[in-house]
Amino acid sequence: MKLTKLLALPLLALVAAAGTANAGPQANNAKAPISPMVEPDDSLGFTLSVGYDSTYVFRGVNFGDHLVWGSLTIPVKLTDKLTFTFAPWYGNIADGNYDELDLVAGLSYDAGFATIGLGYTWYYFPFNGFDTNEPNLTISKSFGPVNWFAGAYLDFSADNGDEGLYYETGFNSTIKINDSISLVPEAKVS
Repeated sequence: MKLTKLLALPLLALVAAAGTANAGPQANNAKAPISPMVEPDDSLGFTLSVGYDSTYVFRGVNFGDHLVWGSLTIPVKLTDKLTFTFAPWYGNIADGNYDELDLVAGLSYDAGFATIGLGYTWYYFPFNGFDTNEPNLTISKSFGPVNWFAGAYLDFSADNGDEGLYYETGFNSTIKINDSISLVPEAKVS
């Protein structure tokens, strides 16, 4: 064992000397700073929301009173500018005659001057077996605490051939109450 250590010492000295010789004229005894190792953030974040609407009015149509709903929003950052989002939503009107399931998927791209989105929603109404499809194109921009948005939506049903366009634009702002609760007042024209 001692013989191995004795043979290793000259080898270590030779390696150390070669390292100093390659360091050039700027070599000194100060150690170079070590960059901290940054772990990539591969966590999957999501938002779970639940709500109650005294009257469920969607795009000007009154669907009934006492809507209880829940939604899950799962954004997946594909690049530093491109995000894919999946957001299922389910609502039920308390009298038991209305259920709605929405499966929402979309891509959003941060173009610098605004965020542009391309999305798709499938609406399914289990009580009557009706469904409809809705591709959409959106744009949004933040001005300090105020957010502006606009969108164009094409609704069509493969079952009966109905289709229609829907447009909207508006503003909203987030008022943070605490780390878990925020109010989001919104005004829009559609």
